[in-house]
Amino acid sequence: MPANFAPPTPPATSPEAAAHPPPPLVLLVEGNIEYADSAALLLRNAGYNILHFSSPAELLVAPSLNNAACILLDQLIGGLPNGLELIELFARRGDAMPPILASSTRTRTANTAGGPLARPYSPAELLPALATAIARTPHSQAAEASPLARLTQRESAVLNCLVAGANNKQIATQLGISVRTAEVHRASLMARLGVQNITELFRLAARLGLLQ
Repeated sequence: MPANFAPPTPPATSPEAAAHPPPPLVLLVEGNIEYADSAALLLRNAGYNILHFSSPAELLVAPSLNNAACILLDQLIGGLPNGLELIELFARRGDAMPPILASSTRTRTANTAGGPLARPYSPAELLPALATAIARTPHSQAAEASPLARLTQRESAVLNCLVAGANNKQIATQLGISVRTAEVHRASLMARLGVQNITELFRLAARLGLLQ
């Protein structure tokens, strides 16, 4: 049975909850329990829901596969199919499948959803790559009436602080997080919104009516 690190959030019902859809579900396919635990903690703290599978075979029979935003996969994991075979299988199935971010401890490999990843995972590398992969899916693009819908609740809070003029240290103090965590959320939200720097972020914020 897959280890459930964070159960999916029930559908929102209130107007306030509707403004923040349930966190994206990431399916983690990882045979190494230490890597699985660290990746799950990292992603959960970044606002994602996580389901862990110890093999590709477990993933393929999971009902949650249809609801996933992305799959984080050790490409060298064994089994039938193995990691590389799973990537090939999903490539043949096309856009109906969630994007895959592949990783390896032995080689840095370009994956189906973006740039290369390496294990153990770095927050500064994993979170922007994951946000970019999810934002590029046709389903995500069609479902989003506003770029702000791409953000987790924590990223939305960081964005509000940024547009109010707060720096990373001030954001950390206001939200009760570390400066490093504030930096990671800032990088992730900028990747989700498709902006390269703070100037572009403020231009987007102005267009969306976020600036006072």
